[in-house]
Amino acid sequence: MRGWQRLRGWVDEEAQSARIFRRLLDTARLWSDGKAGLFRDPESTNCTQVGASGKIPNADWAEEYGGDFATAINFLQASKAAAEAERQAKEAARSMNCNRPGAGRSPATAVGATAAVRPESSAR
Repeated sequence: MRGWQRLRGWVDEEAQSARIFRRLLDTARLWSDGKAGLFRDPESTNCTQVGASGKIPNADWAEEYGGDFATAINFLQASKAAAEAERQAKEAARSMNCNRPGAGRSPATAVGATAAVRPESSAR
């Protein structure tokens, strides 16, 4: 009985991996034709999680489910690179905002800080 449950788990995992790969491959082909955008999270993350077994698919495995492994992997790598570039740009923007005078303060505090920098404005 336990053997059948284990087998059922493997079959379900393989079916899920195949569905994910087919979706990845379909989108990769559309992307290469200029008809789809790169994956973002959670799609990108879902495609890298092949299953509980941790098996990484390869070109031989992919042949069973549509082939064109290189296209799928190139698309996934481009998606991850774009996501990383976006994350770094957001981090750089956040860092620049934190270094601005008055950043992180309430508008009233920022106005007070500006008035403190220009004492002649309060003397008038």
